[in-house]
Order: sequence, then C-alpha cells, then structure tokens
Amino acid sequence: MTTASTVMDITVSDYPDSGRALAARVGPVEGLRQTFSLAWRTLVQIKHNPAEVIDFSVQPVMFLLLFTYLFGGAIGGSPKAYLLFALPGIIVQNSLFTTLNTATGLSTDLEKRFFDRLRSLPIARFAPLADRILADLAKQTWAMAMLLALGYILGFRIGTNPLGVLAAFALVLVSTLAVSWALVLVSMLAALELGHQ
Repeated sequence: MTTASTVMDITVSDYPDSGRALAARVGPVEGLRQTFSLAWRTLVQIKHNPAEVIDFSVQPVMFLLLFTYLFGGAIGGSPKAYLLFALPGIIVQNSLFTTLNTATGLSTDLEKRFFDRLRSLPIARFAPLADRILADLAKQTWAMAMLLALGYILGFRIGTNPLGVLAAFALVLVSTLAVSWALVLVSMLAALELGHQ
C-alpha cells in the first residue's frame, strides 16, 4: 500500500526535463544526419554477411571474366573487342541486380522488427528507408569503380573525357536509385500484406 501511494504521489514536476517540450518534427539536416548514421550501420553489417560481399564484389568480376573470355572470341571476334560492349553492360546489369539487396535488406529489417524500435525514437520518417538505399548506392559505386579498374587491366579504354565518365556513372546511379525506390515500395506493400494475414 505504501509503495502504491508513493508511486501515485510522483508528479510531472519531479523530473528535471519535464518543462522541455518534445520537438514535433525532426529537421531536414537532423534527418540527413540520421540517414547517414543508419546507412553506416548497414555498411558495417557487411562483415557479418559474406554472401553480400559476393553479390557486389565477386559476382560482377566473375561475369566480366566469363563474358569477356568465354563469349568474347565467339561473339565479338576477340576478347578485347567484346570488352568494349561487355563492360558497360555488366556495370548496368550488376547495378540493377544489386537493387534486389535493397528490398531484401528492408524486408529483413521489417521481419526483425528493427523499424518498430526506430518508430519509438525521435527520428525522421524517411531515414530508415533512405539509409538502405544510400548504403546500396555506396556499394554500387564501389562495384562500378572495381569493374572499371578491372576492365582497364583487361584492356578497356575510355574514349571520352573524365566528365563523360562521371556523367555515365551518375546516370547509372540515378537509374538504380529509381529502381531501388520501386523495390522499396514493393517490399513495404508485401510486409503490409503479410502483417494483415
């Protein structure tokens, strides 16, 4: 009885932070900071998931070597001639394949109730979705740079200026960004559907 009455006698003014009102919204700068923090969390998780390293590092290299040396002589006349067509195609193919990681990673976060924990925090609503996409764009940038470096070793030469190369990289990243958001929508709709069952 004493414990119950003690608990009931506590007022809001007993807490030092009670006079401070909670912020109604998170500002855009703070939301971006939260997005970058969550994206870093997603990138750090790579060391615990070796299959993901294979997806964006080993698999594109295997595709490039396979298409260049196995099909290059038969289709393009020589591996070096076919590399001019194969490398840009494999860069785009790899970028689109790795967008599937965005949807599966988001699905895993939803399944493990990571989003429910974030919902209880004062965090921007876009941060949990944007972080996954931002981390995947970083992975795709790494994979494109790695494929371009390997292509250069194999004999691929760029026939334009560096600004043109950066514009091509930006075009691929913007395209995969659009596809990633579409896959996020599909993943969220699937999670809602499974939640109703």
